Amino acid sequence: MTMLQLAVLAAVHASAQTPDAARAAPLRTAVSAVDGSRLLTDVYGAGDSTARRPTILARTPYGKEALRAYGEFFAAKGYVFIAQSVRGTGGSSGQYIPFLNEGADGGATLDWIVARPWSNGRVGMMGPSYLGFCALAVAAARHPALVTLIDNSAMNDLNELLYPGGAFNFMVNLPWTMLFAGPRPAALPRWDTLFVKLPVASLFSGPSAGMAAGYPAFNTRLDDASPLRHLGGVSIPMLHLTGWNDFLYRHTLAAFSTLSTGRARQELIVGPWYHDQQQRTRSTRAGDEEFGPSAGFGPDSLMALELDWFDRYLKTDRADTGPHRSPVRVFVMGANEWKDFDRWPPSGARRQTYYLEPAATLDRSAGRLSQTRPRRASSIRFHYDPNDPVPTVGGVNFHFFTDNLGPKDQRQVEGRGDVLLYQTDPLPRDAEVLGPITARLYVSSDALDADFTAKLVVVRPDGYARIVEDGILRARFRNGRRNPVLLTPGETVALDIDLGSTALRVPAGHRLRLELSGGNFPKYDRNPQTGDNPLSAAKLVKAEHSVWHGGNRASSITIGLRWR
Repeated sequence: MTMLQLAVLAAVHASAQTPDAARAAPLRTAVSAVDGSRLLTDVYGAGDSTARRPTILARTPYGKEALRAYGEFFAAKGYVFIAQSVRGTGGSSGQYIPFLNEGADGGATLDWIVARPWSNGRVGMMGPSYLGFCALAVAAARHPALVTLIDNSAMNDLNELLYPGGAFNFMVNLPWTMLFAGPRPAALPRWDTLFVKLPVASLFSGPSAGMAAGYPAFNTRLDDASPLRHLGGVSIPMLHLTGWNDFLYRHTLAAFSTLSTGRARQELIVGPWYHDQQQRTRSTRAGDEEFGPSAGFGPDSLMALELDWFDRYLKTDRADTGPHRSPVRVFVMGANEWKDFDRWPPSGARRQTYYLEPAATLDRSAGRLSQTRPRRASSIRFHYDPNDPVPTVGGVNFHFFTDNLGPKDQRQVEGRGDVLLYQTDPLPRDAEVLGPITARLYVSSDALDADFTAKLVVVRPDGYARIVEDGILRARFRNGRRNPVLLTPGETVALDIDLGSTALRVPAGHRLRLELSGGNFPKYDRNPQTGDNPLSAAKLVKAEHSVWHGGNRASSITIGLRWR
């Protein structure tokens, strides 16, 4: 029986009876932050007992009352559970500036916890997304009372979150800031009308205005507040949980990778889910794909898995209690089955490079992906007009847009004249794409700045083109976001594009395809291609770009492959 199946059975048993004491109204109190701000706090399970217990803390900007089910559940299992509204939200005083105060305020809350008569001095933290960020921020500060945490698709790299590849993460940043980083609008806006508005910066106000004003795509203050930058040397056990269609899965993989070099136990579970899917539903569908019953992992299963983790690492000092399990468990899409590995990326997946070759004809035929580097240098040109951008069709997108995330057919995109295609021959046998996907492109342009996008696609024999993952690089940040340099028109430069990671079975007879273009909108903002600040620009212009092949400018894509 798998770990996930055990979790489901445990959840059914655990939820069958909840003691009346656990269902009692929580103790409502407030914790004082260092600057005197009062952080409203609900305490479950403390009661009148003098017994000292371990504590689980979850800090949220979305209303602590939403955590009541967690409070009752963990109180019934012998824990004190604390739900807290972060400053400036849910009645807590102080100004809510996203991310910047969570380390200090979380540390003050742990100081308060360990001084309570019901605390045994051991604290765990948990929660998805922003709540997970709050947990990692305390871990990064190395508070001695924090002995474990659960990283459930936690934000941890703020510059990457806001500006992946130097582009503005438009499909995430705009709805999240409008709905959660300031006063909420009376009604949901028409996102399609807002996304096309120029300049982009005019859409942001209040605490979120600095997000758009922070261009060029690197903010030292945000970097300092990013837990990922400070996790090296942290030595507490953590469970890392995410999904391949979750827009934050790259953060979770990065945290696991960083912490796995230490001595404390780290475990990673990656399902096929999109963001918050397993928090709210047992649905096993994302985009066009149904992943089958083994992918089912709803709220009860999640709570049981979290309970198992805290029983192992918070209730006891004996970290190796319980049955042995592999440190990495991932869902392989396409095969629709779980697989265990001793590390990520798995050692059995060989990194293989495919070089881009132009089509043999001058029509719109796809070029080739070949493992042989072309000897002769050549290039292919395309025109890109940000006033008519390549549309976002599926992919790893923000979960507000459930109709435009996950696996989707890319044929409507691939028929455009500003999308270049390169593909392998039909695979001779089944293969698994496992681990990171990266592209190195040699490009030139007649513009001062341009975006270059890369998308890995699997093409079925019937022509359906399933998106796997995509990435972008704003050319001015080819030397890093700290060192923007505009293009010199006509000069060839190298771009390294991160397309994330995956675990996907590709059947024999299918092809791997690479799509290249100059944008992916509204997932990312539009580059004006003038060299101006894209967020303040009011004018967008057409430009001509070239992608190079062969010789010392051999563009390529590298993936991890395990042949079956």
